[in-house]
Amino acid sequence: MNKESSIAAISSLWLRHKDAVNQYRKAMALASEEGLKNWFKTLVEYRESLEKDCQDMLQALPPVPFTPNKNITSGLSKNWVEIKEALLLENYSKLTSVCWEAEQEDYEALKKSLKIANLPEGIANFLDKQGKSMLQMQRKVERMNTVPNLND
Repeated sequence: MNKESSIAAISSLWLRHKDAVNQYRKAMALASEEGLKNWFKTLVEYRESLEKDCQDMLQALPPVPFTPNKNITSGLSKNWVEIKEALLLENYSKLTSVCWEAEQEDYEALKKSLKIANLPEGIANFLDKQGKSMLQMQRKVERMNTVPNLND
């Protein structure tokens, strides 16, 4: 794998995190329950930390001319209509399900990056660490069912 491909893999992940932060912020603004707003806030903060890690890794790599694909979005963007509908209808089990599926979609995209042959060890280790963090993110999404005072 050449340097440009390594940068493409990290840039793609960075763009997904950045988009997810924006989507979770939009959801937080729509949420009516304080517990739900706080839940979204923790998801925003978690994705922001992953986004920053990607940005730091990109800045640490040697400069290579590269144009990122700005059409890359998170699974949250692709499922935004369902998320918004679940929020407006206060259907929290549906909200949990859609957010979890969106997080899973982003994790699967990361796994594809890890399967690329000849991935430099440092990049592979970084992407693996991001993958483990994304699995933790899915667990945070699953915990939404335990937010106090939120019942379907």
